[in-house]
Amino acid sequence: MRKICILFIFVLICTNTYAQEAEVKEINKIDILTFIEKAEKEGMITKDPIVVVNENQVLDLNMMKDDQQFYGQLLTRDKGSKALVALYGEKAANGAILIKTIPKGYFGEGKTNAYNDILYFIGDKQVGEEEIKNINPDDIAAIQVVKNKQEMVKYTLQERDGIIIITLKE
Repeated sequence: MRKICILFIFVLICTNTYAQEAEVKEINKIDILTFIEKAEKEGMITKDPIVVVNENQVLDLNMMKDDQQFYGQLLTRDKGSKALVALYGEKAANGAILIKTIPKGYFGEGKTNAYNDILYFIGDKQVGEEEIKNINPDDIAAIQVVKNKQEMVKYTLQERDGIIIITLKE
């Protein structure tokens, strides 16, 4: 029984590692195209997936310069996801390649801050941590914390530890 459990865990780790390539590194156009080709072979995506940077910028690989680089992680989201189509349109039905960038050297090479996995919103607008710090506490009407993975899909497709939504007084 123990051997079966170990084998099962090994298979899960091997199949999940590809889908969520967690290595933080320099990413260029060739890396993205290679990743897409690999994901197509694995059946994760179909031809011509949508490529999204930091969940909000759709990247046209044909317009990307050969020397353009990102520092971060390459991730995939499976084809046929209704949440993908709702966020990015019909092209997302083929699947998505997500590029999650991390400021190089900001937290050290390949290191991330524990708060890096939290998204912040003021109303329905995604904002950075710096904007949150500048809010006058007296202007806050409500703060909502979203930790449920199913609820988080409404805001992001990336794995996050949570989402904080701040509603300001009118």
